[in-house]
This record gives sequence, C-alpha cells and structure tokens, in this order.
Amino acid sequence: MAKSSYSAPGALEQCRSYWGEGTYASHWDANARNYPDQEALVDSQQRLTWAQAKQLTDRIALNLLKLGIRRDAVVVLQLPNSVELYVWRIACEKAGLLSISVLRSFRQYEMEYILSRLEAVAIVIPDQFGGRDYYAEIQAARFKLPSLKHVFLMGSMQRPSAISTAQLLVGPAEADALSPKAFTNQDIMLFCTSGSTGFPKFVEMPMGVRIFSSKLRAQLYAISNLDVLAGLALSAVGANAVPFITGSLFGAKSVLLENFTPEEALDLLQQEKVTILASVPTILLKLVNHPNFSKYDLSALRLVNSGGGPLPYSQAVELQKRFPCPVVQGYGATELGLGCFNRPDDPVEVRLGTVGRPLGGQIKLVSDAGKEVAVGEVGEILGKDPGEAAGYYNDAEATSKSWDEEHWYHTGDLGRFDVHGNLTIVGRKKDMIIRGGQNIYPIEVESFLAAHPKVAEVAVIGVPDKILGEKACAVVVTRLGQRFTFEEMLAFLRGKNLASFKLPEYLELRDSLPHLQDSQKIDKRVLQRDIGERMGF
Repeated sequence: MAKSSYSAPGALEQCRSYWGEGTYASHWDANARNYPDQEALVDSQQRLTWAQAKQLTDRIALNLLKLGIRRDAVVVLQLPNSVELYVWRIACEKAGLLSISVLRSFRQYEMEYILSRLEAVAIVIPDQFGGRDYYAEIQAARFKLPSLKHVFLMGSMQRPSAISTAQLLVGPAEADALSPKAFTNQDIMLFCTSGSTGFPKFVEMPMGVRIFSSKLRAQLYAISNLDVLAGLALSAVGANAVPFITGSLFGAKSVLLENFTPEEALDLLQQEKVTILASVPTILLKLVNHPNFSKYDLSALRLVNSGGGPLPYSQAVELQKRFPCPVVQGYGATELGLGCFNRPDDPVEVRLGTVGRPLGGQIKLVSDAGKEVAVGEVGEILGKDPGEAAGYYNDAEATSKSWDEEHWYHTGDLGRFDVHGNLTIVGRKKDMIIRGGQNIYPIEVESFLAAHPKVAEVAVIGVPDKILGEKACAVVVTRLGQRFTFEEMLAFLRGKNLASFKLPEYLELRDSLPHLQDSQKIDKRVLQRDIGERMGF
C-alpha cells in the first residue's frame, strides 16, 4: 500500500546553502545600493525608492535606540497594510527589536492580552483609522500594561504620551551606529496567528529559516527586481508575505492597499502594472465578479496566487477564465513555513484542483491512530519543513501540543494526496461533520454549492442531532436578487451524484457571512453559535 508522504527533493541541502545569506534588513540595504532610484514601496499616501527606504529605516532604528529600548524587546505593530508597516518592521530589525504585526481588527480585549502576554515595551498604531480610535483604546488600557512604555503613532499625528513616526525621522541616519545592535540571521522573528481558536499565539521563527523559505518561493515564481507585487489581504501576514517577505529579497516593488474595495484594488493593479498578485479566495472572487472587471487593463499580470483559505474548484475555474495569466494555489500555516504549492507550469487541472506538492520539506497524512494513510485516502496533514517555526514564543505547553516528539507539526487540516504527490485540502478536522457514523467534509459540499449560479458564498456547518449526532446545515448568501430554495439545493446536489448522507438537512439564507478578523476566512464558530441559538440547540 503506497503511503501518503511526500518530500521536496534536496530540501535540507537547499536550506544549508541559504543559511547565512543575511537578514531582511541587509537585503533592503543591498537593494538601496543596487537599485537606489527604483521604487520599493507604494501605497495611497507614499512612494519610496530603495534609497529612501534605507534612510527612513536607519533613522527610525537609531531614534528607537536613543529612547533606551533594550535589545530583543518586543514592539507590536497594529497598522494597516501600508508602507509604514514594512518600514517599521525593518527599522525594528536594524535596532535589534522583536517586532510583531497583529491584525488591525483586534480590539482592546485582544490587544490587552497580546501586549501583556508578550510584555511589549512599545506599540505602533494609527491615531484613528476606519472610524476607530486606536489611540483612545490604548490609552484606556495602559494602566493594565506596566511593561508598555512607548506608544508610537503612524504618520505625523501628535497626541499626549505618544510619539509620531515623523518625530523619529529627525536627525542623521548614522547607519554605522546600528550594526552592533542589528539582528543576525540567527535571531528570531515573531508572527501572530489569527486567533481562530481563541486568543492568538505567537510563532517564533529563526531569521535564517524564513530567508530560506522566502528564497525558495521566489525561485518558484521567478521573482526579480523587474516585478511589481501586490498582496491584497487585509491581514498583516497571509498573502502579504509575497510582497514584503519574498519580493524584497530581490528588489521587487511592493504595492500596498490600506483599505480593500474592488474598485481601489483594480485601479491599483492597473495603474502600477502589477505582475504578481497574491490574495485570499474571497478577495480574488470579489475582483473578478465586479461589474467593471473587464474594463481594467490587467495585461501586466503574469501570476495570480490564491492562498489563506479553501478555493472550491468551480471558483478556481472562474478565476482562471477572468485573469490573463496562470492562477496557482498554495497551502501552509504560519507555523509550517512552506507547505505545498502549485508550480506555474503545472497542468491546469492540477493548479485549479489541488494546492500542489511540497516545496521545502515533507508532508504526510495520518489517521486518528497516527498511521500514514494510503494515497487517495483522507488524513490529517502533518508537516516537517526546514522553513518551519521553532515553536510558540514563551509557550512550551502550546508548542508541545502542536509539535510531536519527532517535530512533526500537526495542522488540524485534512487532505488527500494523488499519485503524483499533489495535495487536495478536504477541510478542518474540527469542522468535519459526523452524521450517524459517516464523515461529511464540508469543503466537498461547499465546492458543489459554490458552482450553483444563484450562490455567491456558502458555508456548511454541523448542527447537533439527538439521533444521528450531527446533521449538515448549508448557510448561503445568494447573488443579488436571486431566490434559492431548499428544494433547489437538494435537486442540484442530487444532480451531482452526491451521496445522500452528505446532503444538508437545513438551509439558512443570509445577507452576509461572518469573516474571521482581517483574513476574510468564514468564521464557522460564529455561524454555529448563532444558528444553534436560533434553532434551540
């Protein structure tokens, strides 16, 4: 019996060859030497060349040191997807400070936990953004946070007990003074999870490991300084790893969008002549479904990368029809590193129907008993990757729950391999519905329903049942002006020859679905709670 375990060839040798090749800050400085007048970062407010980016990051880093912030102290960045976010990350690296980007949608409740748990000495926020007063929230929480000594405000806004970014740009750069403090590739980086299972966790990853992952991905997409990259996820991590983390190693320009609307995003892609677009399925579908999509000139695009969530096959086909370039998918986790990726020259059915093959390490699928399953069978996805995390920051208990003794990371996701080593994601283990002892994988039913011409968005969840244990409920947002009935749903699914036990026994129509923070993933926990309360479960 062939087992479901695949490795990227030569991954460990590649990792050793990349280890020692600098930090992100050193690559930014190299770009300033090699491409000083070439644009590096663009958003709706700023355009920076690589030379300007170096000057700004040097000045901020030096002034942070002058404030007496100790090396390895934690600085939390709660900023929109903007030039300033990435300038701050590199400035902290040059000053030897641990920066961590968190979702801007986290409110005071989550931020108090994050700042306290990390013992953060500083936070960088907008004064106000999107109708929300970030400054007021932090001021209200400061008395609970004895370690929080500094509040920095985005831009030039000045408020009591806070320092603006503009104030940190005063004075000479004095880059030579930074080198004794700057990170090396053996220092760690911090990444924040989305908090989908409660409070977020903080992933600890050595700099050299992340450089390794970034270079492999850049090779996969053949990224150069001639590329223009856009990441349209609202999350500070996610799809924005492509422009910030990968593209910057090779001097590519990154274009950033602080607030997503389809019109603004399409304008950006057209005006900046974006060559590589990375985003989540929800946002990509909003682009191609915009009534004026065909009027935009997107001919510069050479690759569209979908990740950060499941992309049903019918929707992948729709994206491929509309975009003038290959659409590829990827699968990973903040903790895992690289995971699996399509190759741009993969056959179209592989690119649209799977998330590809392992890129930098090994993926295996195991049963509940921990045994590898056969090719074609469903199992939990475990990963072991030279680009993976070291664990969770200052949290040995959480680390031991996610990584086993052989350092396999347990993702909690379910998938199956084909005979060529291409992985198909079936869903989350915790989302699987067990109806009368039979397993229903929601993503399978969702993929069929997503192809219905009346369905704009769908989620399938389990609801309690006294006899069967669980039943399936389809929660549907219809396309504008459409009416969708329970009978239509059943007839459509039966027409796809779906097994009868997989047919949802409830249909809930909604104007919208709840999404998880800035990531645009559907928040099924909220749906289950709301529907459970309404149905009396």
